[in-house]
Amino acid sequence: MHHYLHTCRLCRSDMRHYDGVKYGLRHYAHFACYLDSGKPLSGLHKWQIESFPFRLLHDRGLMDEAERLTADNS
Repeated sequence: MHHYLHTCRLCRSDMRHYDGVKYGLRHYAHFACYLDSGKPLSGLHKWQIESFPFRLLHDRGLMDEAERLTADNS
């Protein structure tokens, strides 16, 4: 495995035992680091947003946005 697969792109700390979001080709970040960097949820696919911890989205006031972005509009 390559080192970058185990390192948060934003804080550069180890991610081997921590879930995070893949937000680009070879770009991984802790969920909190992604939000703290100012990156928008709207830049992610539905499955990526759905992987964020509920409590983190709630604490950051992003539940309404996450629900809107992941709603089935069929």
